[in-house]
Amino acid sequence: MNETVIKFTDVSFAYGSVPILKNVNFTIAEREFVYIVGPNGGGKTTLLKLILGLLYPVKGKIEVFGEDPQKVRRKIGYSPQHIQFDQRFPITVSDVVFMGRLGARIGGHFNKADRKAVAKAMEELDITDIAQYPFSSLSGGQRQRVLIARAIAGGPDMLLLDEPTANIDVHSEDKLSNIISELNKRITVLMVSHELSFVAKKINSVLCVNREVRIHPTSEITGDAVKHLFDQDMKLIRHDLNCG
Repeated sequence: MNETVIKFTDVSFAYGSVPILKNVNFTIAEREFVYIVGPNGGGKTTLLKLILGLLYPVKGKIEVFGEDPQKVRRKIGYSPQHIQFDQRFPITVSDVVFMGRLGARIGGHFNKADRKAVAKAMEELDITDIAQYPFSSLSGGQRQRVLIARAIAGGPDMLLLDEPTANIDVHSEDKLSNIISELNKRITVLMVSHELSFVAKKINSVLCVNREVRIHPTSEITGDAVKHLFDQDMKLIRHDLNCG
């Protein structure tokens, strides 16, 4: 049995007097692929920040890799939904990915291990050929792949992705989904999605977040019609638990 890498026990969180999450309980095992879904303002991004140790619960306990989230932050790669930057700043794709190596460094130049890790990350995200392109010149799908490459360059054991497929075309979405599935073979993946009806068969479970958090199993669907429509076996979220 895979070890538990995230455990929430009776966790509640509020911004001041405004409650965001209430009495959250769930566990996630290593190398699971979990979708996080729910309405805007329901607490999806807040949940990721709690896992990262950037926010603290007002009640309850959070364990990540058996520790306080702050102590294991370097084991987690994070790719935000939006990144704020000056479009005129001359930063390249390679520069952005190298930022993923900064967390484990104490000054000095990037060494051979850093360069090797960055090269591997860019290869896995299929961005080697645009390494010297200005980041500001990229399409939405390319930017998302660069940000994920930055997130994995540090060699994390877990990857948190906040709506990586938002505002990108269908081809880019399919390509990114395949890449993320490959990464999941060695690391745990939690991926926020704004809206979801079907999920690819690699998904283990779905966290439905709307103030409360409920974990939904996925049940496999088979049949020639579905295979023909989606060109793969799919899984459908069971709606025996209320997400609303």
